[in-house]
Amino acid sequence: MARAFRMGVLVFLVWSLAGAPAALAGSGVSNGAIQGVAYASGGEPLGGVSVVAVREEAPPIIRSAVTDEMGNFFLGDLYVGTYTLGFSKYGFRTITTQQGDPQNRTALGSQVRAFVEPGRVSTVGSVRLVPDAAAFGGTVTVQVADSVTGEPVEDASVIVGPSAANGPGPGGRYVLQVPPTADPNGGLAPVRAIVQADGFAAQESLVTLAPNSNTNVFFRLQPAKALLTGQVRLGFGIPLEEITQVRVLVANVDPNQASGRVVDTSGNFEVSVPASTSTRVRNFTLLFVLNGARVATVANVIAPRAGARTLPGPVPIDPVTTTLAGQVVLSDGTLPSGLGFDQAVVLELGRAFPLLNGTFQIPGVPVGRTFNIQVQATNPFTRRVELGQLQVTAVSDGSPNPVFQLPLIVTRAGGFSFVPPF
Repeated sequence: MARAFRMGVLVFLVWSLAGAPAALAGSGVSNGAIQGVAYASGGEPLGGVSVVAVREEAPPIIRSAVTDEMGNFFLGDLYVGTYTLGFSKYGFRTITTQQGDPQNRTALGSQVRAFVEPGRVSTVGSVRLVPDAAAFGGTVTVQVADSVTGEPVEDASVIVGPSAANGPGPGGRYVLQVPPTADPNGGLAPVRAIVQADGFAAQESLVTLAPNSNTNVFFRLQPAKALLTGQVRLGFGIPLEEITQVRVLVANVDPNQASGRVVDTSGNFEVSVPASTSTRVRNFTLLFVLNGARVATVANVIAPRAGARTLPGPVPIDPVTTTLAGQVVLSDGTLPSGLGFDQAVVLELGRAFPLLNGTFQIPGVPVGRTFNIQVQATNPFTRRVELGQLQVTAVSDGSPNPVFQLPLIVTRAGGFSFVPPF
C-alpha cells in the first residue's frame, strides 16, 4: 500500500514537470517550425547571426539556430504557440526577446514574433539588423602615394573623422585611432577622410570602419600641374608644314598625367607635367616624335613648382635619311657621254650630283617623303641633251648606311644641242 502511494506521487511529479508540452505530444498534436531571412541594414544577406526562439506560453521552450551565408535560418521541432525571436551578431544591435522593453527596441520598432501551427512552417518577415556604432571604433591606416610615380607621399596631412595625423608618414603610411560616429538611428555613420599635401590636389572619401579592427584606406594623389615650353627646329629636307605634326611625349609617364604639343607654325611647344614641390623635385625626359624623323630626346628637364619653364635653345628634329642610287639609259639604249651637263637633281632639295658611266648616288635624302628626281644626259652620237624624270618615296632598311635603289631611268629624245668647247 505504501509502495503504491509512493509510485503514484512520483508519476504525478513527472507529469507536473513535463507540463503542457508533454500533454500536447501525448494528445497527438504535431510540432511546427519557423523560418526567415536576416539582412544587414543596407539590404545585403547577413550570415552568422545567432537566432533564438522563446515560447511565450508556459512552460517556455527555447530553440536556437545560426543563419547561413545567405541569411537564412530555420528553427524546427517547435510546439504549437506564440514565439518571440531574438537576433544577435557582433557589430550589430541585438534584437532581444524581452517584450515591452523600450531599451531594446530595434529598427523594426518592436519584437519579432511568430505563431507556430501544428505541422506547418511559419515564415517571419525580413529581419534587418543595424550596425552598432559602439563596436566599430578602431584603427584606420591610410596609405598615400603619388599617382604619377607611385612613390609614397610622406609629408601629407590626413584627417579621418575627428582624428588627424601630419607627416612625416614613413612609407606614406599614417595610422589613426578613430572613435565611432553614430547615425540618427543609432547605427554606424561613415566618416570623412581628407588627405592634403604640398604640390597635390586634396582628396577626400567616405570611410566605413571595420568592427573593432584595422581599416585600410588608399589614396593616390594627383599632382598639381606646371608647364615646360620651348621651340623645335626642323632639319634639312623636312617640309615646314610638318612642324605642327611633331608630337611631344614625356618618357615613362602616363599620357593622361603629362602631355604636350607644338602650338604654332613657328615650332613653339608646351608640355603639361606634374609640378615640383618644396620636398619633391620632378625631372622628366621629353621625346619629340615625327614620322620619318629621328626621335629627339631632351633629358633631365626639371619641372617648376608653379608657372612655366622654357628650355634653352631650339630642339632639332633631324630626318632619317638614305642614299638614292640610280642608273640612266638614253633613248637609243646607250649610256650618257658623261660630259659636264650630265647630272641628277633632287628638285625639292635643290641638290645636283654628276652622272658617272650612267650611274649616280644622292646621299642625305629624307625617307618617307616624295621627291622628284630629274636627270639630264648627253647623247654622244647626236650631241643632244636628253631629259628624264622619276618621282620616288624612299625608305630605309635601318642599316647604318642605307641605300635605296631607284628604278632604271630612260631619257627622252629631243632636248637641246650641246656644243663642246674647243
